[in-house]
Amino acid sequence: MKTDTLFTSKLLTKSTTLTIPAHASIVVTTGNINAILAEVLAREKEKENPEPWIDDDITDWFEDKTMPAIDQPFDSTIYRFNESMTHGSILNEAERTGIKKIYHFTEALMIALRGVLAGEVDEKGTGIIAYFKVDGNDQLYRFLAWRFDDGQLFVDVDKVYLGRWYDAGNGACFSNN
Repeated sequence: MKTDTLFTSKLLTKSTTLTIPAHASIVVTTGNINAILAEVLAREKEKENPEPWIDDDITDWFEDKTMPAIDQPFDSTIYRFNESMTHGSILNEAERTGIKKIYHFTEALMIALRGVLAGEVDEKGTGIIAYFKVDGNDQLYRFLAWRFDDGQLFVDVDKVYLGRWYDAGNGACFSNN
């Protein structure tokens, strides 16, 4: 098992560790996703930020699918990018350093939301990524929680395109090794 002293990377800086609580399985519907987002939506309103933009693809792509539960709490660490990076370079560096973790839908969504609640996307122009796969599908996806320059929170899902760039200061969530 790796320890903090063994993690070395010129491309990634180990940052905040998030504790993700256990969570029941999710049958993806607009109502379920809105209920899961309730704490984040309330935080955004309390901070007087613009109403968050939540990607409809979260429900459109995964409508009526049952996503696995999170049986036990776990930790996921944000690794901030020291320079602009593509998904391909992020994933390669995570593999090289032994931190790469591809989550399932529920884990990745909860990581993104916990990152928001922890203030990890409060700075305008920054965000965090959590990679995931869905059973029965080889496609790699990612959730992105990102803050627009006007303060609006953006919670997005997309297929991973290995050549897509992210600016320095953004981060990806991986194992805590």
